[in-house]
Amino acid sequence: MEGGDVVCRRYPPQVTVVLVPQGAPRVGQLAPQPFATFPPVVPEHVCGEFAPGGEGG
Repeated sequence: MEGGDVVCRRYPPQVTVVLVPQGAPRVGQLAPQPFATFPPVVPEHVCGEFAPGGEGG
């Protein structure tokens, strides 16, 4: 659990870059801000990989 989410920690976190507004002295400019999060899942899902035929291989 992370906050209210169930997360899958099988692989490294996914990194996304979001443009966020800057404060003084650069008001009105956007700067890239990286965020790393683990993918959220529901408790009924298995934290694993899809394999055709239902078997790992």
